[in-house]
Amino acid sequence: MQTTKTAPESTAPDLPAAPAVSLATRLRRALRGAPLPAVAFLALVLGVALLADLIVPHDPLTGDLRAYSLPPAWKAGGSVSYFLGTDLLGRDILSRIIMGARISLIVAAASIALGGVLGTVLGLLAGHFGGWIDEVIMRLVDTQLSLPSLLVALVALVVFGSSFTVLVILIGVWLWPNYARIVRGETLRIRRYDYISLARIAGCSTWRILFVHELPGIYNTLIVMATLQAGWVILLEGSLSYLGVGVPPPTPSWGSMIAEGRGDLASAWWISMFPGLAMLATVLSLNLLGDWLRRTLDPKQVNQ
Repeated sequence: MQTTKTAPESTAPDLPAAPAVSLATRLRRALRGAPLPAVAFLALVLGVALLADLIVPHDPLTGDLRAYSLPPAWKAGGSVSYFLGTDLLGRDILSRIIMGARISLIVAAASIALGGVLGTVLGLLAGHFGGWIDEVIMRLVDTQLSLPSLLVALVALVVFGSSFTVLVILIGVWLWPNYARIVRGETLRIRRYDYISLARIAGCSTWRILFVHELPGIYNTLIVMATLQAGWVILLEGSLSYLGVGVPPPTPSWGSMIAEGRGDLASAWWISMFPGLAMLATVLSLNLLGDWLRRTLDPKQVNQ
């Protein structure tokens, strides 16, 4: 009678299961070394911008001439109803700062999206193909970077008119050379890697190599650039609005609010000071966040 042999039972001990990592632990690890005050402030600004219509205490466009130039609530003559005071037309400063936050973030997001996409595509083409394509794109980059941005923006807005769309397109077009130059350099580095050569051998199309194999290698750089340039865009939009060619009135903008109070700094300093502080804190927070992201996402700086 034939007997069947059974496989010997494994004597290797069972390995203990990896302990589950809580969401709080993962978040704490992800934010290790992050500028938490800057992150918290940016989260507050983003939340305020998203919920602006629900949380504004007063209509930011409608004024009350009976309450014009009221000081902040903690000053003599101030009112708790107008916590940060009112401007020369009786409009609530706090409500206009809240709506101005939305305007600044929308302009920054739309401009960076436009300039980032255009510059990334042109940078990929220049770095991947080289030759005359690289020469043409890089000469365009050099030409635009040699022009004074604020002066050109002023002329363009005067010629085409001041509107939200024109402002976004103008700033977006002005941003693309920075992305193109950085992306070109990263593409020149990445295209020498073995996996790019293997993709060519496998018969991948040029567009697949560009956007599936090379583009993911520069995501970290794009994130850092977008964070750092958001502050620059907010400053540029504020400067143009201060000069009267940015976001058209009566839409509240931090820059236009600063301009409205520049003639009354001695008697009504709060009209310009509080929107200026909001812009300062936002830009500073974005720069601190960008520096932390650069140190975190750049593998060359991990051990520095």
